[in-house]
Amino acid sequence: FWLSDGVLHTPALATGALESISRGVLLRASPWPVAEARQPPDALRRAQAVCIANCVMGARPVGRLAPQEWTWESVAAAQQLD
Repeated sequence: FWLSDGVLHTPALATGALESISRGVLLRASPWPVAEARQPPDALRRAQAVCIANCVMGARPVGRLAPQEWTWESVAAAQQLD
């Protein structure tokens, strides 16, 4: 999942992403509009925030995708822009 321009993006199911319980919960609970996307991995480098999720760990922020780094503060700032 990645936040970009005030939209929470998730890979489209057609790309092989799993239609999991965690995915459904995140998409329903999102304070941002949600969009399924078919984007190249470089889209993550332009994101304000990135997270991964599964049913064991829940949602976890991605802190770094070299050379891009994110912090919880960047997520909070992006949410305030909406």
